Amino acid sequence: MIWMQIRLPKLRDWQKEALKNMKRFNVLVIHRRAWKTYIAITKLFLEAIQKPNDYWYVAPTYKQAKKIAWKQLKELCLNIPWVKTNEVDLTVTIPNGATITLFGADNPDSLRGLDLYGCVLDEYAQQPSSMYWEIIFPMINANKGWVLWIWTPKGKNSFYHLYQRSVKND
Repeated sequence: MIWMQIRLPKLRDWQKEALKNMKRFNVLVIHRRAWKTYIAITKLFLEAIQKPNDYWYVAPTYKQAKKIAWKQLKELCLNIPWVKTNEVDLTVTIPNGATITLFGADNPDSLRGLDLYGCVLDEYAQQPSSMYWEIIFPMINANKGWVLWIWTPKGKNSFYHLYQRSVKND
C-alpha cells in the first residue's frame, strides 16, 4: 500500500463545520458567492480518496457543470500522482479507482444504468424534480450512499419544499 500526504484545500470556517457535520442526506441553502460549489467538490474529493466508488456532481446543465466545477475539481486533484482526467467525459479517476464525474440534469436519461455512491445536486430547483426520485435515489439507496443538495434561494420551488422537509426531519 502506498501512503501519500494530500494537501486539502483552504476552507472557510462555515465550510469546515458543514463538512464535519454532514450526514447521509444534506441540504445546504447558501447565498451567492459563498463558495458552495467549492464545499461540494471538496466533499466529493474527500469521499473519493477514502472510499473507491463512483461520485457525481450534477448541475442544471452539462455546460454549467463544466463551467462551474470542472476547473475546481482538476485543481483539487492536481497534487495527486496518477490521477487521470478525462476532458470529454468530465471525469477524474483517483488512483484508488474512485471516479468523480460531472453531469448536467438537462439529459437525465444519460444517468440511467450507472453506479453511484455519492452525489451533489447543485441548484436543484432548476433540475427536473423527478430525476432524483426516478434515477438517483434508487442508486443511492441500493449503495447506502449520500446526497448533498446545494442551492441559492430563488423563490418557493422544489428545493424550497425539500428544505422545509429537511428542517422538520433532521
